[in-house]
Amino acid sequence: MPLAFKIGDTQDCRINGKPERLTWRDEDTLVIEPDDARKIVSLSRDRRLIHFVCAAAGLTASDYAWDGPILYEKEPEKRFGNDI
Repeated sequence: MPLAFKIGDTQDCRINGKPERLTWRDEDTLVIEPDDARKIVSLSRDRRLIHFVCAAAGLTASDYAWDGPILYEKEPEKRFGNDI
């Protein structure tokens, strides 16, 4: 998102190539409109953009861990079963 994007703002964007409308609801939450709330795992800024990494639906930032530059879900088997 552009650097001017701030908490409370809503803006059209693309997520995984698909047009979406995104609202920065609060410090910890982005909402893919109309009602797909996602917890923010990581936020970083560069010279032009704010980069968000969000949890999968229903998960929180505490469900993830970093291993160097790689973010992974701590216990995916709880969500998908033991077949993964």
